Amino acid sequence: MGKEERTVLRKKKKDLTELIKKRKLIFGNLSSVYLPCGKPSCKCARGFLHGPMWRITWKEKDKRSAILYIQRNRLEQAKRGVSDYKEAKKLLKEIGLLNLSLFRKEEKKK
Repeated sequence: MGKEERTVLRKKKKDLTELIKKRKLIFGNLSSVYLPCGKPSCKCARGFLHGPMWRITWKEKDKRSAILYIQRNRLEQAKRGVSDYKEAKKLLKEIGLLNLSLFRKEEKKK
């Protein structure tokens, strides 16, 4: 691995470490939905649904779907956490690919 590749790898590791230390990473997908409340006399029974309501969805270990509804006053925090998780995942993939490249070069030398 050349000097440039090592520098890139070191920077990506540092970025990932800082992201994990300083942020609250949140696994899942953030989306908004419009839903009925279920009251027969409510306007939503006539098609005017309530919302947007924000939620994070994810798959549990046993493959069941899970949902967490987010309060409006915590929406920005949830957006940041989900975004930071995706950024950490991207950095981890890039680090893994750089390490794979290094591993392959070492194998060719043998």
